[in-house]
Amino acid sequence: MTETAENQTIEIPDRYKRLGVKIGYAHTPASKMRMIIEGLPGHGKSQFLMSIPDLLVLDADNAANNAVTPRAARVPIRNYGDYEVIRDALIEDKKNGRSAFARVGFDTIDAFLRVLDEHLCDQITTRKLNTILEFGEKGAGYAKLGAALIRELRKFDAAGIPWVIASHMLVKRTVLSDNTVLTERRCAMAPTIMRMIFPYADVKARMFREVTREPVVTTKKFTGADGKEKTVETRDGGKETATVHHWLGLLPDGPKESEEALKRRIPPVKLGDDGMITVPLTDGWAVFEAEYEKCASAWYADQKSQP
Repeated sequence: MTETAENQTIEIPDRYKRLGVKIGYAHTPASKMRMIIEGLPGHGKSQFLMSIPDLLVLDADNAANNAVTPRAARVPIRNYGDYEVIRDALIEDKKNGRSAFARVGFDTIDAFLRVLDEHLCDQITTRKLNTILEFGEKGAGYAKLGAALIRELRKFDAAGIPWVIASHMLVKRTVLSDNTVLTERRCAMAPTIMRMIFPYADVKARMFREVTREPVVTTKKFTGADGKEKTVETRDGGKETATVHHWLGLLPDGPKESEEALKRRIPPVKLGDDGMITVPLTDGWAVFEAEYEKCASAWYADQKSQP
């Protein structure tokens, strides 16, 4: 028995299907995506990770415990020994078909790299290192650290466990001679390491946060000179209300962004008018997943309709 997909002429024998050979379009569903999520501190990365059901967050940053109404579980990672036990348990359970968690999250990858750094230093017996970055010359330490991280991610890939990485960003402001201020946002981890893990992700996204403030207005009633009751709105002293907005963007947000910022091994879906989707504080993943799947389905339907 063989199987063909729509508009495909090739036939796949059963023995090859059992080996995983496939044809036809099959976009990566949100639940299976390997994601890198960047964002400035406090912009909602941990909160977003903790809204993903069936996710176990490896909390190396001690921040996931602050999440509001979490749907994910978390475990503190203080050293490589903690991590190794959890990693092996996840992979073993997946292999035996009894997984309690479908995905794993790193919060944040910057903090996890410090755990990995200490482990790599312990393996060097020729001399004492404060950080693996002291190993070798010309970036050899960065290469060793990045390669170690890739090995860990590949272990989850091999087991069929998707991963989600949260990564801090830093802001660098430079004042030019004409007092113009240039603002640059960059990943907190070394660019060398980001470039190494970048190809293993299905999507690279960015979290944004904005706080808008509005004056508190009170309504007062009084009787005018004509004897009629009137209403007037006045500010209540200096009081303000603050509203926090969060967005998840899959597109570069400026002309100076590197092409690497546009990382999508997924259909070229358009989330919102500006490439971003508003996500709530407490259930961001569900909103993102629904919007992504809707956009991906619409894109595929549009491609099929093309002559």
